Amino acid sequence: MSVITSKVESALDKVIYNKGAYVFISKPEDYKDANSIMMAYLATKKDMTGVYVTLNSPYREITRQMEANRINTNKILFIDGTDEAGCNEINCISLEGNKSLTALSLAMTQSCKNPTVQYLFFDSITTLLLYNDIETTQRFMHFLINKIQNLDIFMILICVEEEKSSKLMPFLSQILDGIVRL
Repeated sequence: MSVITSKVESALDKVIYNKGAYVFISKPEDYKDANSIMMAYLATKKDMTGVYVTLNSPYREITRQMEANRINTNKILFIDGTDEAGCNEINCISLEGNKSLTALSLAMTQSCKNPTVQYLFFDSITTLLLYNDIETTQRFMHFLINKIQNLDIFMILICVEEEKSSKLMPFLSQILDGIVRL
């Protein structure tokens, strides 16, 4: 087991036990591996049902990568907020791009109200900051985190370590249940 796998799985065990909202910060070169490890752990090893919000890679690419890594996608509802053509699958909600925070919020709220959902995986804060200024992102994250903390699920926010994202961390540290640096 690699060092990053061990660190991710240990952190996820705490997150699963404590519930709440957590940000996982990865180095750019570890981003894809870290996401894959997290999803393999949640969806396959723990056999949990969840919602995967993608803002930077289309549904088809994400599921292709997951299937290549033998990650069970049967219990994952995807919310695709990329600019790609919509997904026509039963386990995918397609948004018209990643610029409408209202549409994104509604899709996440409705999906997370399903009593079988145990987690929300949000990929990524870094992409959200590409399309929104920091103040808008702060307001959206505050709203989202409060909403999730009132549900009986946990949320994992993915963030790539970079300058713009680092400016958001002081704010997020006040409202999150934890920050995990990979």
